[in-house]
Amino acid sequence: MIFKDFRITSKFRTQIEEKINLELFGRGFAWLDTGTYDDLLEAGKYIATIESRQGLKIGCIEEIAYRMGFINKEELLKIAEKYNKNNYGEYLRKVSEKQNDFRLTHDAQIQKKKTHPQ
Repeated sequence: MIFKDFRITSKFRTQIEEKINLELFGRGFAWLDTGTYDDLLEAGKYIATIESRQGLKIGCIEEIAYRMGFINKEELLKIAEKYNKNNYGEYLRKVSEKQNDFRLTHDAQIQKKKTHPQ
């Protein structure tokens, strides 16, 4: 019976390997397992620590949209008004003031070339 289970597992693994596209994360990426309540709490602490030390938000979709040119400064500031009474709105306003201080990511550079060819 163990041999039969092994063959099924082996076949399943082969099928997955044929269909899956794996990419190794480079420096600056982290995989956070959040399968349990304790794992989720640890992940939240990790994100809070990174954001606090670097002064940058992780996964801020408004910032990403702005840096990639999907929204302009006025649209970003309008969104920031919705969060006027908390730190998130303040962060978005700072992002709008320092657009040129940040380097675009590789994906953003490619997107910019596609939308604004020279």
